[in-house]
Amino acid sequence: MIKNKHIWCFILVLFLAGCAAQAPPSGGPEDKTPPELVSIYPENEALNVPVDQSITFTFSETINPSNVQISLTLFPLNTTEISLKIRRNRVTISPKTQWDNEKVYSLIFNRSIQDLRGNNLEEPIVYTFSTGSYIPQGSITGSVPNFTPKDRVLIGLAEGEWRPDSVFNHLSYLTEVDKEGKYQFQAIPPGVYTLSGIVDHDKSKSYSPTFDDLALPETLIVTMTDSTRSVIDLGIVRGNFVPVNYITGKNLFPTMTALKFTKQISAENSPTSFIINDFPADTFRSEGNDVYIYHPMIKDSIYSLYITTLKDTLGVVGGPFLDTLLVTTFNDTVGKLLWQDNTLILEPPIKCDTLNVTLLTTSDTLEHYMISQFPGRFIPDKRWGITDFSGRLVVNVPLPEDYPSVIRWSDTLSIKYQAEREGGRFILHVPESFEDKVGFILTGEPRRYQNTLETPGTCIFENVLAGEYSLWYYLDKNKNSRQDYGWMDPYQPPEIARPLLQNIQIRARWDTEITVNRESE
Repeated sequence: MIKNKHIWCFILVLFLAGCAAQAPPSGGPEDKTPPELVSIYPENEALNVPVDQSITFTFSETINPSNVQISLTLFPLNTTEISLKIRRNRVTISPKTQWDNEKVYSLIFNRSIQDLRGNNLEEPIVYTFSTGSYIPQGSITGSVPNFTPKDRVLIGLAEGEWRPDSVFNHLSYLTEVDKEGKYQFQAIPPGVYTLSGIVDHDKSKSYSPTFDDLALPETLIVTMTDSTRSVIDLGIVRGNFVPVNYITGKNLFPTMTALKFTKQISAENSPTSFIINDFPADTFRSEGNDVYIYHPMIKDSIYSLYITTLKDTLGVVGGPFLDTLLVTTFNDTVGKLLWQDNTLILEPPIKCDTLNVTLLTTSDTLEHYMISQFPGRFIPDKRWGITDFSGRLVVNVPLPEDYPSVIRWSDTLSIKYQAEREGGRFILHVPESFEDKVGFILTGEPRRYQNTLETPGTCIFENVLAGEYSLWYYLDKNKNSRQDYGWMDPYQPPEIARPLLQNIQIRARWDTEITVNRESE
């Protein structure tokens, strides 16, 4: 009797061990192998599937059950409720009641499926079946050439005609680009659809203008038949189409005001967009979402700021805006001088085309010139040389009439000067394999350059800083010599930049010469 009792205890221990919670195994080498799909039952594109049939996916290893639900989507959306059963490496999907008769379904697992070590699927899984005797052969495939691996790009398909920013409110089908930026829709029933995409930064599977970027297609409206095979690329528009909004303003000096906006404005805006006490601003500069405007001297204690309309970097118009600001006044002030990023900054800002300064280095004492970019901001002229150095800068600023309360404006600053690196020429020979007018983008860590060309011909980039670059191209369809990102209403497709060449080495004082054609992609 005692022996039997020990046997039953042993069996109970085994049973409890088998029922223990699944957890990542401990010890041994780190497992970085992603899970793989081994089999599906019924097989992909199965016909006449019974309306009560369960679908079973078998993976190469145990699946983490915590994120299976959020990784799975059934298409068409909002048609049939499903339930999930997860057992180690098997995921079983069943209709809560039954599948619709004569219906084509697609089940998609995105890449958030993980094994117990946290390794994600390398590619989304797309599975299609029909409860009838027919699966349409229509498909839409394409790519997003300017995506990056950190982008989670979702492509949506909505039945009917919609604006691109409304597609995710009317979704019929949804997919995610793979690690190469490619996507596909298969077995799409005949009909008229709208195609659009988003970079889903907030992981909501919907378009949130505050957070997400749009991916606009070359063809927005697609008419599908049983045999339609469309290839449509999309281009990500960084930023969003929400109008810029004014947040706050602060007077820094009687001739300078700082403004903050919800997004960066275009440098193409006119200074006359900013009205100070009925007078337009002299000029402005933009640093991210901050804008600094320079204007005539304000002698009152308060003033009105009126902004007519402003375009952001995508051309979206916002405004008008109105505010009343307090004036910052100065009494017996000592002017301040700062050196920042090869720029001499004077506070308060003065209007002066050039400034004479004396440079003290270990090898020489020289008088140099600095050129005004904006009031109170001066940059070295070309005679400063091409070599980095450290030294001291003696600055004596003439007291301007605009600031009679400034009693002294001179100082000696310790500076570090970083010379502009010498560049080379990049010469691009373009044969007839390109259509009409083409834009080229040479981009790398040193800088980004753009140029356009009527093909065939030779495109020359002058003074390219030394470094490693990649070359992209786009078709300048409207021949305006710039890349257009598309527009919402009326819809204008984007001029999508596509990669052409990688690892181009540009050397200083050297010509880099290349012949390209579209087969170089």
